[in-house]
Amino acid sequence: MHSIHCTSYDVDCLTVEAGCVKVSDGLDMAEGRARVPYKLGGVSIHSVLALSIKMVEIATSDKRPIRINVHITETADIFQVDHVLMPKLNTTPLRDHVEVYAIVNNTVLKSYP
Repeated sequence: MHSIHCTSYDVDCLTVEAGCVKVSDGLDMAEGRARVPYKLGGVSIHSVLALSIKMVEIATSDKRPIRINVHITETADIFQVDHVLMPKLNTTPLRDHVEVYAIVNNTVLKSYP
C-alpha cells in the first residue's frame, strides 16, 4: 500500500521498493502514453508534450548505478522531465543513485546529477 501511495508527488518514499514503483510511474511518459487521453479529448500540456517524447531508456553509467535517458524531439518537452520525473525521483531513496539526461537529436539538452 505504501508503494502505491508514494506515487503521488508530495509523498516521500520510505523504502527502495516504493521508490522503484514511484520512479517507474514517472518514467511512463513516452509518446504512446499520451495518445489515448489526447485522442479522447484530454488535451493538456502533459498530453501534448508527451507526444514528443520518443523513448525512455534505462542504462548503466560510470557515475551512478542507473542512467535514465529521455529522448525528446522538442526542447519544450523538458517540462515533462522537470515537472513529472524529477519531483518523483527526488522524493525517493533512489535520488542519489540515478542520473537523468534529456536528449534532443542525440545531444544532451540537460542533465540531472
